[in-house]
Amino acid sequence: MSEEKATYKYHPIQLRDVKVLELFISANLGCTSAQDSDCDVESSEFGFYHTHSKYNEEAKSFIVKVAAVVGREDREEEPTTEFDLRVELLGVFEVDEEKFPMEHIEAFASKNAPLIMYPYLREQVYSLTTRAGFDSTVLPLFEVPAFKLKK
Repeated sequence: MSEEKATYKYHPIQLRDVKVLELFISANLGCTSAQDSDCDVESSEFGFYHTHSKYNEEAKSFIVKVAAVVGREDREEEPTTEFDLRVELLGVFEVDEEKFPMEHIEAFASKNAPLIMYPYLREQVYSLTTRAGFDSTVLPLFEVPAFKLKK
């Protein structure tokens, strides 16, 4: 097997930093049986939320927040999972303005950047549920939409 050096070009937008804003998990005492089909992550609602800042021309960057929620967000509802979970991350994206068409920055920040952050979110959820003593939770994969620039 011969080795070949990869000659990939860097994208003009780079993720420069990832910070954890929130790691929350709370056991639901009413749902402690893994055999109870009404109390598992598979049958519950999973939410993926994201938002982004406006482009900062001075810093040549924008910020994206992503969050995963499993279980109840409203404590008044009956539990449907063994735990309630919320993980929120922040990503800082730096833009090379000479190489990226700035008229597309909003589309990239709202569509592509959250999906770039998603693997970091999946890892935090997996790690948090495992460390808390629950079966490890793997968030579902999404289909990635194509982003094409017209020249």
